[in-house]
Amino acid sequence: MTMTHQGNCGLNERSGRTARQAMFRNIGVPPSHDHCQSSQSDLHQVGHGITILAMLHSHGIAHVGLRVADLTLVSNFYELQVGLDALEKHDGCHIFSIGGGALLEIWSGGVASSTKKTPAQQSSRFSFAVGRLEPAMAWLLQQGVRPSSEIGDYLGTRWVHYQDPEGNTFGVVDKNGTR
Repeated sequence: MTMTHQGNCGLNERSGRTARQAMFRNIGVPPSHDHCQSSQSDLHQVGHGITILAMLHSHGIAHVGLRVADLTLVSNFYELQVGLDALEKHDGCHIFSIGGGALLEIWSGGVASSTKKTPAQQSSRFSFAVGRLEPAMAWLLQQGVRPSSEIGDYLGTRWVHYQDPEGNTFGVVDKNGTR
């Protein structure tokens, strides 16, 4: 039995789509991945007639947000030096494709640092998955982007960290974990 959840997944009367379906369609996620549809086994009774999802069933990261002080400076870095495709640029927010239907949203209103940011200044980090680490590192080096860490390995992956012009840390990860 399939049940449709309400709230953000409710149907839009004009389009006949849920808000989530519209969002996923805009970022290229096929309708078969609409996580607003869950099977009966995904539901858990918590009492008083309240049923909740037992698991999120995430299909990956939809977007990552980054707050910066100088939107133009940081956006140019990710577009021109890292090589991301700019999808939209609005006052206060620039949106980039980071592969697999995921987005990097760079927002104004952040704090710059001339050195690596502290966890209080950058509460989360993100990494770009690549097929092979060394060619990606060589390409970034040609663009003037130098690593801020040695190559590390963890849970079958190999990775290296970088900093953008405002001290935000990001990583490049080879999920194959081979040289």
